[in-house]
Amino acid sequence: MKKYKSRNFSNKKAQTIGLYIERTFKVGQVTPHQLLESARPKSSEIHEFFEWNDKKAAERYRLWQARYYLGQLMINDEKGNEIKAFYNINLKEEETRNYYSFDKARANENLWDQIILGALKEVEQWQKKYQTYKELAPIHRAIEKTKHKLRK
Repeated sequence: MKKYKSRNFSNKKAQTIGLYIERTFKVGQVTPHQLLESARPKSSEIHEFFEWNDKKAAERYRLWQARYYLGQLMINDEKGNEIKAFYNINLKEEETRNYYSFDKARANENLWDQIILGALKEVEQWQKKYQTYKELAPIHRAIEKTKHKLRK
């Protein structure tokens, strides 16, 4: 039996959903629409994992849209490079995540450090994902060199 996990919700929930998908969609292929439709009946094992209150679901979707728009906006820097206009940062002293403009983040050492740390985490995730590809070894070495330099 496969072990399903998630970075964003409990492993127990991940295991339940993963096994449900295996049993329900035996062809090894499923669309989000198919999964949702199969969860719709109250008797479905995964029914409880979905928000069925339309008012709550609509508000959550609008919040998702707001985050999506903030995350997708791009600007050009002084050299003409396309960069993110807003960065999602969670400072310890604040209770919620906020989106900071590039200019504000660049001008504030604490905010900028958070952006660099986030970028390093993304690079490390990429490295982990592609660690077995020998053809990418030069990129891995360059990343390690840069990480070492930044962490000094």
